[in-house]
Amino acid sequence: MSEDRLLGSVLENKYRILRLLGEGAMGRVYLAENIQLPDIRYAIKVLKSEFTDSNPQFKEEFTREAQRHAKLQHPNIVHVNDYSKTSSNFFLVLAFVDGQALSDLLDDAQGPLPEKRALSIIKDVLSALNFAHENALVHQDVKSPNILIDSFCARITDFGIARELANVAESDSQKWIGTPDYMSPEQYISPNMIDHRSDVYSAGVVLFEMLTGQLPFSGETSEEILRKHVDEDVPDPRRIEKKISKPLARIVLKALAKDPEQRYQGCQEFLLAIEAYERRNTLIKTIIFISILTAIGAMTYAYLKPQKDAGVNVVVKTAFDNMESVCLDVKLMHGNFSGIKEIEGVRKAIQEQRQSLVDYVEVTNPADVPEWYHQEIQDMEQEIEAQNSYIKNIQKQIQDNERTIKNRLRKYSEAIANLQKFDSESVEEVVKMERAGSANRTLYGDYILGDRVSFNPSGEILSIDGAIERCKIRFPELSF
Repeated sequence: MSEDRLLGSVLENKYRILRLLGEGAMGRVYLAENIQLPDIRYAIKVLKSEFTDSNPQFKEEFTREAQRHAKLQHPNIVHVNDYSKTSSNFFLVLAFVDGQALSDLLDDAQGPLPEKRALSIIKDVLSALNFAHENALVHQDVKSPNILIDSFCARITDFGIARELANVAESDSQKWIGTPDYMSPEQYISPNMIDHRSDVYSAGVVLFEMLTGQLPFSGETSEEILRKHVDEDVPDPRRIEKKISKPLARIVLKALAKDPEQRYQGCQEFLLAIEAYERRNTLIKTIIFISILTAIGAMTYAYLKPQKDAGVNVVVKTAFDNMESVCLDVKLMHGNFSGIKEIEGVRKAIQEQRQSLVDYVEVTNPADVPEWYHQEIQDMEQEIEAQNSYIKNIQKQIQDNERTIKNRLRKYSEAIANLQKFDSESVEEVVKMERAGSANRTLYGDYILGDRVSFNPSGEILSIDGAIERCKIRFPELSF
């Protein structure tokens, strides 16, 4: 299978080999085009004959396994489009991804990837692996060179048809399948007993690598690296990259637990943990934003504080400004209520995770409980306290919102009362001028004219509940 012989040749009267893309242990990968549709490109993997010739039943097994892999239709899996055999070579026709391998992306970065980028990539990988596992396929060689990145998403490739069929693991010198840097402990200790949780571990290694810029273990030989995966504790990623948060580090370390029972029990569970972490971060940023917005709003209201004046212009503007201010405060209060609901959801999830760990510790021999379990329980308790503190702060903000709304409604009522001093024609003329500013001002103008007509000196012009109903028209997203 020489490069010179295949370059320029046409396979199956359909695929013209253009150039070599790369070479691995099991074969070479070429860029090819469809001779009838030249704009369509493929990556063709040609398997090395030394692995295929040793098994007389290889053709039958190859066809069966290629058909299984071709059924993996998922946006984050490089699809197997075709497969066949020439006089001397078995080959797979894969979709061509016009991008770069994650390993090359990491080399270019010369350090860790931004957290948002790393999590986006690993979520695509976990989604693909979960789909494969649901179809009874375990990848066995999840690693950064097998993850391809383009401008749209990450895709995982090389589900290892050749490894499954060529029985590489049967050689005396190597009884395991995979790449030592990314292999789970069980792949080395009991390669015939692995399940989908081995891919969870390897995906954890990839996430560790993206967040820290380096692999968890290194060594001069494959055996040395594998023994470290089996015997040594995975280093805390925060010791390597201080920007990594404690919750994210815990996610990584759980995925890299030595015992498969202590890992995420599937890639879907791993994916959900990351999504929950992202929601928590978004929520915290939202809380900070709301606090800043509240402060800005307070300064804005102070700037807009109306001056009492006998003139109809000033009184009408006072009514408009206070009605607008009321609705802005109602919107802020709604955001605070929503924030509490989100935090309570996060707190409940953390409480449930903590209780699961506590239950496990209570029924397990203390000698068998990893030390990091106790640390994780303690960290979760601290997080729960932090969530409680967030809730108290937001509850205080809601009280401030209510006080501000009541104050604005009082000033609005005073303006409506003062409008009784002026004739209807003058009031309507000024309201018409104010309404010309925007659709919102038109809405407030309708309220002001209606409240002036129905004014009762001994009654309440507008309650908080009434203001909320009005503001729902101004801000339809409000859901009190």
